[in-house]
Amino acid sequence: MRKNITVPAKIMTLVLLTYLIIPALQPSLAHSNYHGKSTIRETIETLASEEFMGRLPGTEGNEKTVEYITDFYEEIGLDTYDEDYYHDTIQTVFNPDEQTANLEISFADGTSKTYKYGEDYIDYPSLIATNINTTITFDKEDSDIENKILVIDKNDTTSRWESKAKAIFQQVDSMFRITKLFAEPTNYIQVSNKLYNDLKTKEITNVNLQLSYNPRKANIKSVIGKIKGADSTKAVVLSAHLDHVGWAGDTIFCGAVDNGSGITTILELAKRLQERSEEQPFETDIIIAAFNGEDSLLSCTEDFVLDMMNKYDEFYDINIDTIGKSDGGLICMNGMFEESSINTTLKKSLSNFFMDNRFYLLDKTYGGSDHMLFNKYNIAGITLGQKDVFGENNTTKIHTKEDTIDIINYLQIEQVTDILYDFIITNDGTIYKPLETLKKSA
Repeated sequence: MRKNITVPAKIMTLVLLTYLIIPALQPSLAHSNYHGKSTIRETIETLASEEFMGRLPGTEGNEKTVEYITDFYEEIGLDTYDEDYYHDTIQTVFNPDEQTANLEISFADGTSKTYKYGEDYIDYPSLIATNINTTITFDKEDSDIENKILVIDKNDTTSRWESKAKAIFQQVDSMFRITKLFAEPTNYIQVSNKLYNDLKTKEITNVNLQLSYNPRKANIKSVIGKIKGADSTKAVVLSAHLDHVGWAGDTIFCGAVDNGSGITTILELAKRLQERSEEQPFETDIIIAAFNGEDSLLSCTEDFVLDMMNKYDEFYDINIDTIGKSDGGLICMNGMFEESSINTTLKKSLSNFFMDNRFYLLDKTYGGSDHMLFNKYNIAGITLGQKDVFGENNTTKIHTKEDTIDIINYLQIEQVTDILYDFIITNDGTIYKPLETLKKSA
């Protein structure tokens, strides 16, 4: 555990300034050698670069990410989880370059305009192809709403599951990209302020909207490494998801916070823990799990948890998802259910340890992530992720083009990495279990 040392304010200020400025002056690594003397800054900047195209499963960018992490595991000397580093899962995927997206609006003055997908509008992907030729209404009580597109402003809470309109166009400040294919009764389309203004101020005679995907089944890979301990019937899992939501038109969703930050954290932990194990082996196995497909279906994680249950008698998970967002606020210990006792002992231990290092964690559920699949099978597992990641309180939002390295707080990522490293070493040999399991064994 790091000791807390009191130093004069002026010295502390100089130390912090040096700490923040020096990494900014370091050059990026060349493409031919991603790792070398890898740092947190270099890793996240690589993963969130446009070269990786948002890391969407089923695309070249996702495959590059898998290769990048595999190379990292090999360079630091991690053992393989099975015969190799890969845990494969069959999942439905699509390539954005193969999808159809067209929106043309005709105006009363005889002109028409084709809008740009990903910049002017974006959809919640549907399994059912969309081909709409109709007009618009701003009236939710319109007697002919079933044959029209309902246009609503950004503050409207009308549910796409309840409206009978052919589609809903909702004004947004930033396009929010998701990639899970739905079968929804109503098409939900986000429109930019510019497009919303056109709809609001011009007389529309017709809207032609065409959207379709070309989904296919593909084998996507999670990348799993292992630091072998003295007792290989028990394990600690340190995890994060490697995928993101790709691109739409010319807009790339880089996913620096979601979840370049998480992958960067577990890779740095893997490097430090591997070095430490060469000096003094750990009591249990440590599994480093870079899951694929979290932003799509979470199916990869469930397959892995079931496999772990066959290989290990006891294990728990600490997952990292969306930290280091400059306006993201405090970090939550996110469990599946706040009222559940599955994670009570793990949360208490983590909370106390972080508090001893003057870092406060909230016990609050902020959203779903890979820990949910551990909890589903009554295994302790939490996600560390910030509380304000979806644009709360006028902040930036993940799953938008805003999520780049420009909003990264590197210091927070480094602090979390340092404390988790100390936590794993200090609690070596401890397996956190659901409270009910502990009571039964007592």
